[in-house]
Amino acid sequence: MEFIPNDLTATSIEISKGSDYEYKGCFYNAYDGIKINFYSLLELLKELDSMFDRFIFPQVTHEYRTFSVPKRGAKPEKTIKKETIMDRNNNDAGGAVKNATFILQVKFRRNASWQGEIRWVDKNITKPFRSTLELIRLLDNAIEQNKAVITWDDDPSGEGENEG
Repeated sequence: MEFIPNDLTATSIEISKGSDYEYKGCFYNAYDGIKINFYSLLELLKELDSMFDRFIFPQVTHEYRTFSVPKRGAKPEKTIKKETIMDRNNNDAGGAVKNATFILQVKFRRNASWQGEIRWVDKNITKPFRSTLELIRLLDNAIEQNKAVITWDDDPSGEGENEG
């Protein structure tokens, strides 16, 4: 059995609300050692997915469907374009005041979605999520502080755990 280092599975995310109701911020994984800025939730998800592909962890169980025909024998890119990340890090994605900090642990990438746990560091609350959509709703709820269907206070599955 192979040991998976904890710094591979835990990613720190800082999110603030930008203009036009869009979220921005940065994330950092100690194993990777690179801080990556994002300027939308979609960009955050795409960058995280690329990072998981580079780590080959958690492994995907389904290949994503696309409208384009993949080139025969083509392999997905596993390396980061260092220049792009340096350029992006010079641009301040966190121009607004940080609203929330999270520690994300994606344990599985099954059924073309993610499953894992997210800890809201500022409130010391940990919640499991069963899909990427549920993760987005938890992030949105924490930042907006409104009572959405999925909240940090209520766990319909009874699987959540409040630390504190």
